[in-house]
Amino acid sequence: MGVARAKGLLHAYLCEVLGQVSVLTKVPATKLTALTRPTAGPCHCKYDLMVFFEICELEANGDYIPAGVDHRGGMPCHGTFMLHQGIQRRITVTIVHESGGDIEWKEVRELVVGRIRNTPEADETIIDPNILSLNILCAGYIRPTQDDR
Repeated sequence: MGVARAKGLLHAYLCEVLGQVSVLTKVPATKLTALTRPTAGPCHCKYDLMVFFEICELEANGDYIPAGVDHRGGMPCHGTFMLHQGIQRRITVTIVHESGGDIEWKEVRELVVGRIRNTPEADETIIDPNILSLNILCAGYIRPTQDDR
């Protein structure tokens, strides 16, 4: 699947899942600025991030619980979300990184959906008109346990 098609499908999917097209109008990333390194030297550290997305639905008691996923195909990451019609949803994003003393999260200022690519390298000169800036309702940092998981 081409990158442009994947971007369009992601936007259509988010519009359908959240059911609030007005929230997902294309909003330029306002808080995101280009990163600049103080020197042109080599990179001192690099970390891999693993990101999990959950679609949560509002329950009668006011809590948001993860929506069920049907895995009939038997393959991981190829499930179908079982969503209920007409209720509020939120997307929960969990970011996990490898341990190391060089990185400590202070805050998450913005969640941007877009810039989909199929290689680790990024061309920062390309301006993507399909970037969506989503609202962050609450954020928290869970300190990792020292059990080498």
